[in-house]
Amino acid sequence: MKIQDITPKQLQAIEQAMQTAVSRLGIHVTFKASVQKAYNNDQYISIESTEFQTYPVMFKSIKVTGECCTKAIPDGLQIYFIVNYTFDHFGGGHNGSEIGRAQFEIYDDGSARFFGLTLNQ
Repeated sequence: MKIQDITPKQLQAIEQAMQTAVSRLGIHVTFKASVQKAYNNDQYISIESTEFQTYPVMFKSIKVTGECCTKAIPDGLQIYFIVNYTFDHFGGGHNGSEIGRAQFEIYDDGSARFFGLTLNQ
C-alpha cells in the first residue's frame, strides 16, 4: 500500500483520532488531513488544525500541525506524524515547537487504527 491508495474515509479516521487526542490536552479544534506533494514529487500526509487561542492572548494565531513518515507493513501502511504547535507573532514572524508523535496504521481492507499521541518530555 502507498500513500496515494489512502481513502478519504481513512483520512477522516486520522482527523477524528487526532481531534480526540488533542482535546484531552485541552485544545478543542478540528483537523483536516490531506495528501500533499513534496518538492521531489513524493507524496506525504499533512494534518492541520483550525486556529485556536490562549487566554490571555499571547499570539496572533496558533495551530497544531503535523507531517508524516510512512513505512510499509505486510497488510497496509504505518504512519508516524511529528506533531507541532505553530504560532504567528503579532509583530510578524512565525515559530513552532514539536509536542509529540502520533502513530497510525492504515490497512488494505479500508480500516485504520490509532496507536496514540506520545508527548515529548
